[in-house]
Amino acid sequence: MSTSGGPQEQPGTPQEPGAVPPGWQAPPPGAGHQPGYPQQPGQAPQYGQQQYPGQPAPGAYPGQAGQPGQYPGQPGQYAGQPGQPGQYPGQAAYPGQQGYPAQPPGYPAPQPGYPAQPPGAGYAAPQSGPGFLPQNQPLTTPGLGAIPVVLGAILEVVALFIPWVTFTLGSQTASVTFIDAFGKMTSGMDSFAAMYVRFLAFILIAATLGSTLPWTLGALRGKKSAYWLSGIRSRELTPPNFWWYRTVFAGRATLMLIFHIAGIVAMFSEDLSKIGLGAYLLLLGGVLVVVGAAIGPKLTAAR
Repeated sequence: MSTSGGPQEQPGTPQEPGAVPPGWQAPPPGAGHQPGYPQQPGQAPQYGQQQYPGQPAPGAYPGQAGQPGQYPGQPGQYAGQPGQPGQYPGQAAYPGQQGYPAQPPGYPAPQPGYPAQPPGAGYAAPQSGPGFLPQNQPLTTPGLGAIPVVLGAILEVVALFIPWVTFTLGSQTASVTFIDAFGKMTSGMDSFAAMYVRFLAFILIAATLGSTLPWTLGALRGKKSAYWLSGIRSRELTPPNFWWYRTVFAGRATLMLIFHIAGIVAMFSEDLSKIGLGAYLLLLGGVLVVVGAAIGPKLTAAR
């Protein structure tokens, strides 16, 4: 239907492409195209349109601002990687267009993980050498010196039950052991020979076993035990002082052997030819103890 004055726009009638809608006003100066909404062919430019805060642009992922020239639904650019116009990640460039490299030159290659550190890395390794002792390691261990000391101690004990003297009365032969002489000793005898038989010989044998056996069997395992068992207060048990400990223990065993010799000589002072096998075994045991004490235990190398 038409009226005078020219054709009028009918509601619902499609407009021709490029036609200006009625009531349209020119945009103010400085207003431009707002990115984010792609324009459709034949649609008039939209001005003054603004996105809501926090609303993504059409065709962009949530949290990604609209970018001009970006395809709808195309993922955003990776951080630190130049854009690739018209190219999806992992897709070849359009004909006539060369895509950017996946990663610009100059960036270092991905660094591998940190190398595995050995157990205990970051802690100081245990120190070794002279003057340092690993934990839970004894100062001394049983050494070769224990063999002659043990044999000597056995001989000294057995010698007490072996005949010390043998004499003949007519057609009969009698022998007396050290234990027999001890039982027949009367309290009125106060000579050195009597004291040796009564108690001194037993004290010397016990002192020999109590001194040299712990020393050669490695009983001096720490500073405290070395202090109390050795009786040495002036020098600590170390490799430089090891010779001193060997000398002290061997000297003590030698002193005990001298007392044994003196006691036997006092017993047979009238006739030394009557000395029996028991006395010789006791002296042989004393010599073995001296040798073993001089050898000593095995000293820890790290000490």
